[in-house]
Amino acid sequence: MLSSLSLYFDSVLQRYQQGCCCSNANENGRGDIVVLSDWDTVEHGGFVYDSDSYADDLPYWTRVDGTNHLVVPYTLDTNDMRFAIAGGFPSGDEFFTHLRDAFDVLYAEGVAGAPKMLSIGLHCRLVGRPARIASLERFLDHVQSHEGVWITRRIDIARHWAEHFPAP
Repeated sequence: MLSSLSLYFDSVLQRYQQGCCCSNANENGRGDIVVLSDWDTVEHGGFVYDSDSYADDLPYWTRVDGTNHLVVPYTLDTNDMRFAIAGGFPSGDEFFTHLRDAFDVLYAEGVAGAPKMLSIGLHCRLVGRPARIASLERFLDHVQSHEGVWITRRIDIARHWAEHFPAP
């Protein structure tokens, strides 16, 4: 995998990617990600985290080859890829309802003292279509009507987690 995992430089933002989601997590794949993280600094393409896990609603630390490594979980159920698969979301209304219900459950858990993270997989070629983007806009309006919600990027979650919940 190491040979196929590229360190992407974003010429618009003038920075290297800081995390990755390879969607085929396994011990060897995560080991290659950790090798890249140790091989180079974040400023030059090393990874702060990976999202090759569907295992939890919160980030977590794991050990790979004796090195602490942060995982910011990804999702399959709250993911717009379900527009492209059989049995997925046939309409934006179903996507909105699914996202809203997931958010409402996790928000209630947070209010009760156990905050969670809701990861939503978005791809411009899917949710960016005119008939689908309205569902995402409605969902964001719903989320923003609640107190104490943080809408952010994975790298910001990873930095927050590392600062407030450092590796053991």
